[in-house]
Parts: sequence; C-alpha cells; structure tokens
Amino acid sequence: MADVFVEFAIDPRQGPAPLITTFTDQSHGDIEWWKFDFGDGHEFTDHPSVFTHVYTQPGEYWASMQAGNGTLTAGVRKRIQVNQPVPVADFSVSPTHGEPPLEVTFIDASTGSPGSWAWDFGDGAASTAQNPTHLYTHPGVYYPTLMVTNASGSDQVRHETPIVVGSADDFTPTAQGLSPLMLVGIGAAGYVVYRALRSKP
Repeated sequence: MADVFVEFAIDPRQGPAPLITTFTDQSHGDIEWWKFDFGDGHEFTDHPSVFTHVYTQPGEYWASMQAGNGTLTAGVRKRIQVNQPVPVADFSVSPTHGEPPLEVTFIDASTGSPGSWAWDFGDGAASTAQNPTHLYTHPGVYYPTLMVTNASGSDQVRHETPIVVGSADDFTPTAQGLSPLMLVGIGAAGYVVYRALRSKP
C-alpha cells in the first residue's frame, strides 16, 4: 500500500476580519478520500489544488486536512488568527450651533470595535474619552475630528458640518487690515457662516 502524505499551505495565516485565506494542497500519495475542515463550521470533501475561504468573525481557528487510503489515514492542522476588523471612524455632534459658552456632546458611532479614541475639537482642545463633552468658549467655526484605533489599524474622520459658536455679528471684522466678510456657507438651522479675510499688504 502506498503512503499518504498530507500537507497544505495557508496565505495569509493572520489578519483582520473579513480574512480571505488561500489554501494550497500539497498532499501526495495514493489518496482515495480527502476532507478539509476550515475550523469555523465549514468543510468540504472536494479535492482542489488551490481554494479560498472567508473568515468573517474574529477568533482563533484550526484548519485541518485529512486524507486516506483504506485503513491508512494521515492528517495535519494549522492555526489561523483572525483579528478585529480595522475600525471605521464616525460620530455625531449635538448641538452644532449656539452662543458661547456652548457645550457640545460628541457621540462615537465608529464600527470595527475601536479600542481607543482621539478627539480634536478644532479649538486646540482634545480628549481620549469615547463620548466626551466639550465647552466652546469663544466664537468661531470649528471642525472636530476623531481618530479611532485598535490592534488592526486606525481611521480618522472630520465632521462634515462645522460647529458654529456665536451669531453672524460675532464674525464682523473689526481688526485693522481685514477685508469685508466672505460668505462660507449656510449652517444648521439657517445660520449664516462668515469668515473675515485678511487683506494682503
């Protein structure tokens, strides 16, 4: 009876979910039957030389291959590590406009199970809380950003709608050398956002 040798290669063996893994069968010998178990509840008994599988959930998996001939059976198993997916940053803000001092609440809506948060409120202040509040004390137009990170990577996003602190009167240029106001856009609830432009000498 000929020997049965079972072996396979995995690429990659580790990465964030969803992890698309390619398996290459390296078995040889007088094989009558063959079975592959991906370790996540999926298996098949076809015998392709190269095949792929998607691991959708984070975790540790043991992929195993078995083959045999009569009473002769051989097998091997290998570990696959699927990490948390790379996070995608997202958040909401309330309120987005008002008179100073304006207290604003930031709610994290990121996906991918982030493990840390880095907020930049746009006025020089920062926070590492998941859902912080911040007090804007000076009139201005602020664009907050959020960076989220986990073991698989990081992502950063800037809020599309600026936080407008103060009324249109607060943006009237009074300093010497400033040109007339330039209309930037229409904010939430009809706020008109202006920016004073400094004239070139």
